[in-house]
Amino acid sequence: MKAIPHHAFRPLKGRFQRKLVKISINYPNARENSIRQIGSYAFYYLSNLRSIDLSVNSIEKVHKNAFSFRWESTEMLTINLAGNNLTDNNIESGAFVELQRPVKLILGQGEYGNPGLRHLEERVFRPLLNENEKNIITLSSSEHPSNGNRLQCDCQSRWIFNEIGKVRNGLRDVMCVSNGSWECLPPCLVFGQDLLHCGSNQYFNIEDVFYSLNRNLQPEEKHFKRF
Repeated sequence: MKAIPHHAFRPLKGRFQRKLVKISINYPNARENSIRQIGSYAFYYLSNLRSIDLSVNSIEKVHKNAFSFRWESTEMLTINLAGNNLTDNNIESGAFVELQRPVKLILGQGEYGNPGLRHLEERVFRPLLNENEKNIITLSSSEHPSNGNRLQCDCQSRWIFNEIGKVRNGLRDVMCVSNGSWECLPPCLVFGQDLLHCGSNQYFNIEDVFYSLNRNLQPEEKHFKRF
């Protein structure tokens, strides 16, 4: 099975597959047989899905509306795409729109990531976060055994940080590689609740930076950890 085609799960004899709540297709030991593409509206009629696990495949193309659904739901849907060949350029704009339910998108998990994914492209991932305030995207950066699953922090990544350098709501365990350019970014970046990185090549007034952090962070976030 090399692809999940467009409109893959059509009604069978006019009946919708409402009992299907989980799809799991993984090829850890046979990558030559693994999935490479996800077509448009692939899961469109599967209104009761709770989990789509396509981790550890060779996905190199995600088409527009790949994860769009026909009906609304209040149940969280987990989409696991860790361990694939996703890059900055092979996920089409609109791949994660019209999901009509809260979504947790996993792009990294333990040792599995998407090494070619150097940025979270705004055109692809911002619509997902904007669609539902409960939506989550995680790279599990801190869990990778060799500091993988991290992004390049540069102008292209500016949108994932707010004005004080805090990672945007909905992004979980998303961190930067240590040799990023830090261009266009706030002087200090806050990751999660206890990681602070000051790695900018810009000049800044340290009193201004920490005054801004103290004013804007929540009480439980006002502690620091060496890493």
